[in-house]
Amino acid sequence: MYNHERRRQLLKLLSQRGFIAVTELTKLFNISLPSARRDIVWLLEHNLARRRLGGIECLPGKPALSFNPDSSQPELPLRAARRRAIARAAAAMCSDGETVTINGGATTLLMAEFLATKQLTVQTNSFQSVRTLINAGSSEVVLQAGTIDRQRGIVLSPFERDYATYHYSSKMFMGIAGVNEHGLIESDAERQRAEQRMIDQAERLIVLADSTELWPRTGPVLCPLSAVDTVITDTQAPPAAVAMLHRSGVRVVQVSP
Repeated sequence: MYNHERRRQLLKLLSQRGFIAVTELTKLFNISLPSARRDIVWLLEHNLARRRLGGIECLPGKPALSFNPDSSQPELPLRAARRRAIARAAAAMCSDGETVTINGGATTLLMAEFLATKQLTVQTNSFQSVRTLINAGSSEVVLQAGTIDRQRGIVLSPFERDYATYHYSSKMFMGIAGVNEHGLIESDAERQRAEQRMIDQAERLIVLADSTELWPRTGPVLCPLSAVDTVITDTQAPPAAVAMLHRSGVRVVQVSP
């Protein structure tokens, strides 16, 4: 069974049951534990589910089905186009000579392609972004030291005082797991600690979030909305979420794919 077909069935099963344990996935689809974990990471990165102890569950108030039941693949092309448009708009905010921080994520990763003609100093924890910037750009690149998380393509530092605490940037670009009136949501504790150190060393925090990521959800708050300068999203963003951001003094830029 191909990955996309297995994940389509997994989404359908998740919508029916609400929760699936990671060990159960190995039995249901006759796959290895690493393959099951990769499927879970894929769902989390596309905001089609959220972590729960031992497995994944449906997002509260949001249907788990984010695909066309008559199609063999999830409806991701439009979302990919939205993310590219968001990444392009983010890259346009970078000026030659700046030092910027780009956190690892599905949308921020796309920024590297649009930064090829820029002369920047780019700090990142994404070794995939580093590869693109080195192969197709002339910017100076600083990669965080630490342990490589292969599944997410990022480096996570175990140290409280790492490279991020000694490097200042004019802008930090990052993705989010979700947002509510209390702030940005990041459910992964290890990633949250690393992101907080980066945020503390940046003058402006710019969030890249497509419309599905602005769906209100609960979870650990990474930082309050008062710390956010700008949110770049697409034209399908929920009006209530956009209004909430405006009330909090956050600038919202909406782009069309």
